[in-house]
Order: sequence, then C-alpha cells, then structure tokens
Amino acid sequence: PSGNVTAGKFLKVDSVSGSGTTGVGTMTFSDAGGGGTTFLYATSGSSSSSVSVSSTYITTTHDLYLIHFSGKMATDNANIKGQFLDSGGSAVASNYKINMSRIGNDGLDYSATGTYFDINNANGIGNAANEGFNIVAYLQNPTSNTITTSFDGFINYSTDSDSSRAEQFSMKRADGTEQHYGIKFFPNSGNFAEFKITVHGFNKS
Repeated sequence: PSGNVTAGKFLKVDSVSGSGTTGVGTMTFSDAGGGGTTFLYATSGSSSSSVSVSSTYITTTHDLYLIHFSGKMATDNANIKGQFLDSGGSAVASNYKINMSRIGNDGLDYSATGTYFDINNANGIGNAANEGFNIVAYLQNPTSNTITTSFDGFINYSTDSDSSRAEQFSMKRADGTEQHYGIKFFPNSGNFAEFKITVHGFNKS
C-alpha cells in the first residue's frame, strides 16, 4: 500500500489493472466511510463567561451533531442558557421556543418563548466541590433553510444544596428559513469555573 501506516486507517483499493484472479490493485490507507460519526472538536478551559462551537465545526457537511458539555459553575445557584450563532458568528437573540421537564417530577414542566433557551430551569446549579453539571444533546438541522434548527437533550446537575437533578429539554428557533453556524452556552450569572466540550457530527452516508 502507498502512504504512511497510520493507526485507525483502513486499506482502500484505488485502482485495478487487469481482471479476475490475475488483476493487480493499488491500495492506500484511508478513512472508513458509510455511516457513523466524525469527531469534530474538543476543548476544555476555566473561568470563561461563555463556551461556543463555531462555524469551523458546524457546517453543511452534517445535519446532526452530538454535543457533550460538562463543568462547574463559578457562581452558586446559576443556570445555563444558550443561543444559536448566525453565519457571521453573532448570537441570535430572539424567538426561541422552549420546552422542559424535570425527570422524576411531573409537576415541574416549563415552556416559554425567549431571547435565549434554558438548559436547566427547575433549580440553579451549585458550585461546591460535589456540585457540577453534565449535558448530552443533539443539534439538528442548523444549516437548513427549510427546517427549523433544534437543540434537544438531557442535563444532570447538583443544586446548591448538593441535591441531584435531571431535566430533559427541547428547544428550537421559530424560523425555518434561518441558517445557523454555531451554538453558544453561558451562565445567567458569573462564569464557568471549568468546562469540557466535545462535538461529533453524524455522517450523512
């Protein structure tokens, strides 16, 4: 095979001369194709007023993204908000449709329209040693101009009294013609004391 031997690669037949059992093929090391996900981005940090995934990673290549986001708050009893980003990287601050519910408590459902969307709503997130948050969510159809962009998932967190909470959330931008090329997260007060975020894109084929 041509090219350097690289971990995680597969052999691909580039060309064949002849045919049948006497044919000779030329092979190279290549990425696997067909379904699955592609790792796009990962970063971590501390003392940040917001965390964004930019248009470098949110593109027309994928219609569906898996986002893992975890961390700790600098300010006690804070909530996490979010906004989509337009093609220029500016936050879109209008007309979000929000639906949320606390898992394990049917009486705590929440819906609203706002200039941002909520990730947690039932309680604030604590900032003590045992308190933090873990989010797993899907960003769907961000660059479509016919289907509304949505962000749907789950958050597990500890309150400022170290009580465990879990919420499911679903939100969309109520404009199916608007395209988005990123997403931004920020606390309603203070900073993220520390954070980690990972993004994968689901392959279209």
